[in-house]
Amino acid sequence: MKKFIALLALLLFAVLVRIALYRAAPQYLATADTASYYATARKIVTTRVLADPWRTPGYPVFLALPFIFEGKPLPDTYYGYFTPEFVALRVVQSAAGVLTVMLFYAVLLNIGLKRKPAWIFGFLVACNWSVLLYENILLTETLSLLWLVTTMFLMVSALRRWLLGKGIALGVLFAIGVLLRPSIIFLPVLFASLLAWYWRKRIVVVWAVSTLVLYAGVLITYSRMNAQYFSYSGISRISDVNVLGKILQYRLSVQQVQGGEIKDIVAPYISDHQTDPWIIYAKNPQLYDAKYAAPTHQFVTDVIRHNIGLYILRSAQDIPVAMLTSGDIEYTLVARPFLNNFFGFLTYINRYLRMGYVLLFVALPVYLYRAWKKKSLYNVSLALFSFVGLYYVTTAVFLSYNDYGRLMLPAVPFLFVVSYWWCYQVVRGIIIWVKRL
Repeated sequence: MKKFIALLALLLFAVLVRIALYRAAPQYLATADTASYYATARKIVTTRVLADPWRTPGYPVFLALPFIFEGKPLPDTYYGYFTPEFVALRVVQSAAGVLTVMLFYAVLLNIGLKRKPAWIFGFLVACNWSVLLYENILLTETLSLLWLVTTMFLMVSALRRWLLGKGIALGVLFAIGVLLRPSIIFLPVLFASLLAWYWRKRIVVVWAVSTLVLYAGVLITYSRMNAQYFSYSGISRISDVNVLGKILQYRLSVQQVQGGEIKDIVAPYISDHQTDPWIIYAKNPQLYDAKYAAPTHQFVTDVIRHNIGLYILRSAQDIPVAMLTSGDIEYTLVARPFLNNFFGFLTYINRYLRMGYVLLFVALPVYLYRAWKKKSLYNVSLALFSFVGLYYVTTAVFLSYNDYGRLMLPAVPFLFVVSYWWCYQVVRGIIIWVKRL
């Protein structure tokens, strides 16, 4: 009975806080990235080609679904704040947020956490301001968070008991994940390798190898579709723009690079301390052409290779700042004093809870050592949470030039657990030690 009450209380809280946010801010938000996702959605619906050189099709297809179901063409603009289709997208993202909270709670119970700490962590995710905020913005973050928590739910389930059906489901999730958010491209390798190491059974090893081969096939097929329709052999040109942003941000030298026209265009912006690569594209629109895709990729790759030491050092220095910066978009609430104060309090709490994320670098080696010493579900799961948190932190900082907090958002639930559960265990151990004196 207590389990049911705890589950119901968490569900009701997650739902009510989202209803309250809708009352406080009935409009959804859109950004420049939303524009590119929506443009890709319109292109996919019009051309019937499930590929794009700039945006992978996962989120654009999601944006198009309400119109596809109704048999309507996508409107020219996505600023139809109160049209049924766009309201439906916001409701679905809020529902995805509630589902994420419940799955996360289940994950923690399944690895062996007691009900009380699992509920507290679920509560913290349910009312986390960054999580709530991005549910109301037409961006990939909410679905990426749901994808990660669902994948971790299946991973923990497969660690408890291996079944081929779970492995097949994980393989499908791997393909969906990379088409939703290309930055997770290497995570499936971690997941499959961990399961193969944990079970050390032929059937699991065969599954891991076969799944990764099929996953590579998905990536190759998608790249070939881009090459066929858009003369671009790759997953997403956005990655090259992000690395160009790092070059501008750190003012990396381009003097030793044979960059041709790309070098001539970029070099003055480095000298002028420009940090936004999209300004370069805005002032040099020819760079959007497919013929510049390969030269741009080669240029940014060569610049990083020639400045690899400085690039690694500066990126590593940015990690603490990235972990402490939310990167939340300003969201205007309507004049409801109580709700404004409530969500202002959540924003304040979220700002200070982020400080604990830096404990990841202390907790990670501890959990790895415990998992290696005793290969239990609990120890291996915490090590997995740590690795996932580290992956999102490093990819956000090393492969992007801004929006660190946004890019790290899917890992927030696991950063909570890794950091604050380790902190709790340390404090509890100290208290027990003092009592024994």
